[in-house]
Amino acid sequence: MTNWTMKTMTAGFIAAVLLTPLAARAVTLSAYEQADSDPAKQTQIFKDAYTTAIGRTLAGLRDEKFTDGKQKTPQRIVRDRKLADIVDGMVAHLTKDQSESLTVMIDQYAQAQPTTELEDVIESFLLTEAKKKMASG
Repeated sequence: MTNWTMKTMTAGFIAAVLLTPLAARAVTLSAYEQADSDPAKQTQIFKDAYTTAIGRTLAGLRDEKFTDGKQKTPQRIVRDRKLADIVDGMVAHLTKDQSESLTVMIDQYAQAQPTTELEDVIESFLLTEAKKKMASG
């Protein structure tokens, strides 16, 4: 194969992976909990879900439209961007209490709603923590 052909095939593969909907890679809480017998696998599942949740959260907060396509108000855009900045600053430095709260939240949802996606629980947690931080000044 020529160098050009290899580059074209590689670019096509990368584009296909990037364009695959995130939901196709989503993991349910029951699948995450079942992976507890393999700590390395469970850790990787969590890392992937955490990264996806961060991306979805930040993209949603920084977008000027809601997921249904409706325009956000100017006040909402400003508020959401502030929340995005808080999430962005928080995600790499969760406190011990936040980490424990997230773990408890995942466990509670896993028991009550095992088909819920891990990414959704993490996203909800991130938004809740950011709103608490914004409210406290």
